Amino acid sequence: MSSSLASPAGNADAAAMMAAALDRAEMTAGNRRTPKARESSIETAPLEAPVRAVLVVFVVDGAGPPVRIDRSLRVGRDSSCEVHVDDESVSRVHAIIEPGDPPTIHDAASRNGTSVGGRRLEEDERAGLAAGTLVTIGAVRLLVDWERVGRATTQIPDVAGIDVPRSGPMVEVFSLAERLASDDITVLLTGETGVGKEVVAHYLHARSPRSAGPFVPVHAAALTASLFESELFGYERGAFTGATGEREGLFEAADGGTLFFDEIGELPLEMQPKLLRVLEDRRVTRVGGRSPRTVDVRILAATNRDLAGESARGRFRSDLYFRLSGFPIAIPPLRERQGEIPSLAEALLASAARERGRPAPEIAPDAIARLVSHDWPGNVRELRSTMTRALLFLDAKTPAIDRSVVERALGQGAASRVHPSAPAEAASASDSDPERRRIVEALARHAGNQAAAAAELGIARRTLLYKLDRLGIPRPRKGRG
Repeated sequence: MSSSLASPAGNADAAAMMAAALDRAEMTAGNRRTPKARESSIETAPLEAPVRAVLVVFVVDGAGPPVRIDRSLRVGRDSSCEVHVDDESVSRVHAIIEPGDPPTIHDAASRNGTSVGGRRLEEDERAGLAAGTLVTIGAVRLLVDWERVGRATTQIPDVAGIDVPRSGPMVEVFSLAERLASDDITVLLTGETGVGKEVVAHYLHARSPRSAGPFVPVHAAALTASLFESELFGYERGAFTGATGEREGLFEAADGGTLFFDEIGELPLEMQPKLLRVLEDRRVTRVGGRSPRTVDVRILAATNRDLAGESARGRFRSDLYFRLSGFPIAIPPLRERQGEIPSLAEALLASAARERGRPAPEIAPDAIARLVSHDWPGNVRELRSTMTRALLFLDAKTPAIDRSVVERALGQGAASRVHPSAPAEAASASDSDPERRRIVEALARHAGNQAAAAAELGIARRTLLYKLDRLGIPRPRKGRG
């Protein structure tokens, strides 16, 4: 795939992102009719514009440079298109992008239609494009971003070591967190490992009236039965062998602040009634003590498990679940936040560079495209490790990280997850089970249509075909379209 150049390749910015998905589309060859467009009601997140900057669009699944949105742009497979996308799933002239404040996109009378923000565009409808909008035409993704000429991105202030972009699906997450920060209601953060649950917990604390108080994290999986009460509630001198002095527990340590239970779903069943009691009356009694102590704490909890399901199966106390889930917030995985990846990668790279006393290099457009196209099964945690490895692979005199450096960093991460004594095939099969399941289910939902399944999965059709072969999934019969 390629895209025509209308601005310097090094000018792609990793500004704050707003993710949106478009349905796959294919237009009858040669049909270049551009329908009159009407205004769309689709909302886009407002972002601050960089100084003297313009928006650009580039092909995520290709290696082409960005194209400035300073004139009408035709997007399609025809070589005359300003944004040229060489993929069989894309029509000769698939869509039209018009400049403006904001720029807009409308479908060029395609047979299968286009959607923005998860909603299919109606005939003659026009949708606004903000920085960070992710567009999919056919099985190919495009990204709208600010050209780097000096910028001011809309980001959440640093509350956990990095700036977290306020964009795409995360807009709702942090909007909820903002509203809940001033209340003491218990919040249950759910999501896959590595999505940033602790970052949101820190944000809730930092924006709350308790921000001057302590933020005390508790890793529930590390609480053994023998240590549970002494760690959480504290102990008095002589309470047990080795207790040569008194010690406050974590509840007391968090008094006036926030107590965050990470991976609460890992807490053994036999310990859950003791925790429930304290959550209900906010009083703790130290081990070896007789008088209960009142504690003033706000409780936050996080889990990567389905606690409602665990509760229904008797693996987690239902009363504790209801107590913890005063207000649940689901944090989407990074594969559903692709528009956020460029700015988040840049922030993580800058953080890694600061820790090592090095200037942060630029991230080239082809490297950003590769980062956006990755599935990120390890979510933000994997992205952080990848950007750190990319920095270490880069020669100190090289000004930018390109696609080859990212490929090397991603490959090193995959290699590090394979035990040297384990057969490669077994490791691959073990690691890819969830991925295999997602692919098979997507293909089933679309009756074997590879382009449609790829669009749902947010990957290029070619990437899907590679995964089918790698995972040993038989290719469905190729249908029309």
